Amino acid sequence: MKNANEQKEKRHLSDKTKRTFKFGTNAIVLTIVVVVVAVLFTVLMEKLPMTLDFTSEKLYSISDISKNMLDKLEKDGNKKVEMTVLLDRTKAESNAYSTDYDISNVVKVLDIYDRYDCIDVKYVDPNKNPSVVTDVLGALIEKDGVINTQISTLVSDCGEGDVIVKCGDKAKIVSISEMFATKADTTYGFDYVSGVQVETVITAAVLHVTQESAPAIYFSTGYGERSMSKFSVLTFDLEFMGYSVSEIDLTKESVPSDAAILFFMGPKQDLSARATEQLEEWFANSRGSAVFMMDTDNAGTDLPNFNYIFNLFGLRINNDIVKEASSKSIAGNTYAFKTTTITQGAFGTIPNTEVTVENSRSISLVDDGIQRCDSYPLVQTTRDAKTISIPGGKESGESIQTVMASGEYFGGTTEAKIILSGSSENVVDHYQYGNRMSGLLLKAVNWMYESTLENEATEIDAKIYNTTTVSVTEKQSRWIAIGCIIVYPLIILSCGLVVWLKRRHL
Repeated sequence: MKNANEQKEKRHLSDKTKRTFKFGTNAIVLTIVVVVVAVLFTVLMEKLPMTLDFTSEKLYSISDISKNMLDKLEKDGNKKVEMTVLLDRTKAESNAYSTDYDISNVVKVLDIYDRYDCIDVKYVDPNKNPSVVTDVLGALIEKDGVINTQISTLVSDCGEGDVIVKCGDKAKIVSISEMFATKADTTYGFDYVSGVQVETVITAAVLHVTQESAPAIYFSTGYGERSMSKFSVLTFDLEFMGYSVSEIDLTKESVPSDAAILFFMGPKQDLSARATEQLEEWFANSRGSAVFMMDTDNAGTDLPNFNYIFNLFGLRINNDIVKEASSKSIAGNTYAFKTTTITQGAFGTIPNTEVTVENSRSISLVDDGIQRCDSYPLVQTTRDAKTISIPGGKESGESIQTVMASGEYFGGTTEAKIILSGSSENVVDHYQYGNRMSGLLLKAVNWMYESTLENEATEIDAKIYNTTTVSVTEKQSRWIAIGCIIVYPLIILSCGLVVWLKRRHL
């Protein structure tokens, strides 16, 4: 009986040992598998060229506009764009530079461009390689004994953090400051970084260096116009769209043969008879287009020659200033008001959009009597608006006033188009933020030129920070790596060991 009990107890202990060994082994194997999978997953995610962008602003993604441009370059296969980033990549990734800019954002976005075969991105630390800019652009500075002053200027202006974008014999420098959006803090009187616009400026640079030729836009300077420097944001956007932008004095020069569009921004003097004849000929036979933004003039200068040109398009500018009803005015200023665009003419494909208008002349639509033009109001007031004549100060009755219009002229061998606005005030630099007039003007430029360039690029906006971002130093990054690769697996292993110890007597 005793032997039977002993044998039974031995069998029980043997079964228990087997179960304990079985459960313990399973726990250890499972723990090891989890640790191995976690380590492999971490290493794999580090190596794969993949980024998951969960930010609401898509800070680390590029738009379909840029993707389409890159796909087109990829398909063409005959152009290679080289981007030289004047940064130490390791320091940039860990945001180790002493600057207000989050440099790691630049690296993440440039990595997306670098995935395309038509783009080659490389990082060079200018502190370790001070001749890098000359090395990259040197061959372009002097060619066939001729000094390229534009490229030479680029070399002298280049600095740490900038990106040199080059394709063939064309190059463009994107400064680090251009890659970030800033906003003025009116309380403390300084600017702060409000977002990123890496995609905006890099796509613009790629377009600039890959275009065979750029349609030319000239800003007139001969008739008391505002300086082109007052419209730096507008001119930047025009260049971004693929146009070349420069100034011309039409009192001394003729309309250039390569001119696609002329800009007259707030002229204070009337056109000369010679310039009037040239413009009429240009509009009639050279498919000319122009933007006229005619500021109010307290001197009340008559502009018969300008109006002669406008009349070709069924339009006339008036010597007055528009006064809107107080209910529509801004901060009690009845000469500044908000209104809505009209979907027709140059804005025929643009939904009704709210814009701000300030200190504007009124525009009249006229009938030339022989049906050689079409004109359309683009921006109008309410029916409660009035005009104040200049000089004299006579107030008109209440009626709808047109403050922006487009016209098309069919009286020559080619079609010509113009935009006529009663003010340039709405597109100067300090009005760019919060006012959509400049963006609408850019679309109108496309309507006039009807180019095949990547004009949709005007839709790429800066990505404004709306989320809280966490930046880490290189030292913090190492500790995070240690935690993920060593500490976290040890915790899992410890949990498995505890489970095994508790279950080993089962």
